[in-house]
Amino acid sequence: MSQISTFRILANVAAAASGDFDSGGTASLHTDVRLAGGTGADQADRVAFDQSTLATSATDNIDLQTATFTPGGAALGLVELRAFAIKADSNNEDNIEVSPAASNGFTSILADASDKLIVAPGTTVVLVCPKDGKYAVSGTNKVISVTNASSSATATYSLLLVGTSA
Repeated sequence: MSQISTFRILANVAAAASGDFDSGGTASLHTDVRLAGGTGADQADRVAFDQSTLATSATDNIDLQTATFTPGGAALGLVELRAFAIKADSNNEDNIEVSPAASNGFTSILADASDKLIVAPGTTVVLVCPKDGKYAVSGTNKVISVTNASSSATATYSLLLVGTSA
């Protein structure tokens, strides 16, 4: 059976009083992305999921080509990233920081190793792009660092990666 990935984001916020939005209306953001099996636009053929606990101030360097937390335990082998989702456990004491690694850092999302995405406890961040050629992975653009910002407690996170092998 071919891989199929579906991402649905639905956010509706009703205004609490007049003056919020337009005449007390609502703000809505709806996104549906379906990735069929394959390697072209609107497709994906690779997936990896991991839940990990980091020691105090520790870092996981995740190689988008060689990571083996795939369903069959084989190397992920990404050529393009289609979706990235990270969730910081709500019981974490401090933030999880996501950045390109210092060596072969994945700079298709964040520009360089000094850029960081701060994921506070209980936060989920999702990036989905079905277009072809937007978040390329290569031999020198492939490693994501996930760091525990706490110097006194462990931190747990879940990571989902979806992409293509060509």
